Amino acid sequence: GLRLEWLFENGHLPVDLKNLASCIRQDGNDGVHDGNLGQEDAEDLRDFSYELLRRLYSDPKRIEIAEARRIARREGKT
Repeated sequence: GLRLEWLFENGHLPVDLKNLASCIRQDGNDGVHDGNLGQEDAEDLRDFSYELLRRLYSDPKRIEIAEARRIARREGKT
């Protein structure tokens, strides 16, 4: 839990994912100490993981591609 807080406070994780991230600590503890995760827990973890990976990898590339299209549209125009 403290590591996640540090990651958000220091800008290493997008702040808008903070609420979704609360499941990481809670469900992780349940999985490690109790040895069980339910379907809802797994879906929470999946949602956080999907959104985090999308924000870190997909979105920057999509923006890069859009920027390249914008530049290509303006090439040749004076």
